[in-house]
Amino acid sequence: MKRTILAVILVTVLGFGAFADNVRLGLIGAVEFDSKPDYDTVVSEFHTGDNVLKGFYWEVIPDHIGYGMTCNFLFDRQESIVPEVDYQWYMDWIATWDFRYHPLRWSFVDPFVEFGMGCAGQVDITDYEEYGLEEDTAGDPLFLSLFAQVGWGLGFRLGAFDLGARMAYRFWNEPPPATQFEPYPLEEFNIGVFGGFHF
Repeated sequence: MKRTILAVILVTVLGFGAFADNVRLGLIGAVEFDSKPDYDTVVSEFHTGDNVLKGFYWEVIPDHIGYGMTCNFLFDRQESIVPEVDYQWYMDWIATWDFRYHPLRWSFVDPFVEFGMGCAGQVDITDYEEYGLEEDTAGDPLFLSLFAQVGWGLGFRLGAFDLGARMAYRFWNEPPPATQFEPYPLEEFNIGVFGGFHF
């Protein structure tokens, strides 16, 4: 009886995924590169995991053109420049609004091209009050950028689930107008591996 129930649930989920695919949600891990990397370099960076920015994505696809967001984060502990503090914590983020074109909308294989505009930055998130210091010991964001990118990728629709990889090329990266921020040091290439589900 239990096997029958599990089989019914599995068939329902897979069948649901075959016909319903208007919203996609999932997790993504990405690595930055200053030049177009080769396969071995990409595998090595993901294997070590030291520079992987982890995050999430969502996309709404009414037809062949979809829109959504991709957000990646990195939390980094560094030696402190404040004498009373042992370590300082920094948060980096890279987030984009994405517009994608899916030529094979309902296919098992889902190639796509994309255009994205986003914001990237780094802030000091150390809890200075824990050390008896003023909250404003942390300065303004260390880096802040607006940027634009183009990309391409390949996904696979596995029932209700999606798996795939993408590459993005950043062609513009500048601080917000009329500010004193330094631009976030974005690399030119970003390669991500994603997985999620659709409904």
